[in-house]
Amino acid sequence: EVYFEELNYESIEEIPAITEENLLSDIGGTLGLYCGFSFITIVEFLQFGFELLRVIFLRSTKLAPSNNSHDA
Repeated sequence: EVYFEELNYESIEEIPAITEENLLSDIGGTLGLYCGFSFITIVEFLQFGFELLRVIFLRSTKLAPSNNSHDA
C-alpha cells in the first residue's frame, strides 16, 4: 500500500534579496566610487612628483657654486 506519512506539505520558494535594477545600481555606484578614487590618486601622485622635482631643483640651484665669486 502507498500512503502519505503526513498530510502536511512544506512549500519552499526562493525570493531574490535584491532586484536586477538594484544590483546594477550597486555595481555602477561602486565602479563610480573606485574610478573617482583612482582619479584622485593619480592626481595626488602627479602633484607629489611635481613637488619632488621642485624641491630637487631648488636644492640643486642652492648648492650650485655661484659664478659671481669675488676673490680678493
